[in-house]
Amino acid sequence: QTIAMNDTTVTLTAATLTGNVLDVDPESAGASEALKLPPEADMEGAVLFIYNSGGESVAVQNDAAGAIVTITTGTAAIVWCDGTNWAYIYDTDT
Repeated sequence: QTIAMNDTTVTLTAATLTGNVLDVDPESAGASEALKLPPEADMEGAVLFIYNSGGESVAVQNDAAGAIVTITTGTAAIVWCDGTNWAYIYDTDT
């Protein structure tokens, strides 16, 4: 699923996700954009692979704007939800 952020914060929901592989383009004039993940209660057991194909960083957050991981340009992260929390389990930048 491709997500064009259009220089704004994008908030995902379980209904807007069409798959578990996300190609995110911040399309930002700034240093980074925020990608808010769906509420944890809706995503128990979900695993997402998020790739940053744009020119700026993507700050991946939970639905309450809590930081999970920042993905720099050309790198990716894998995040997992246990129904209560989102956590990153791997990012290609480390």
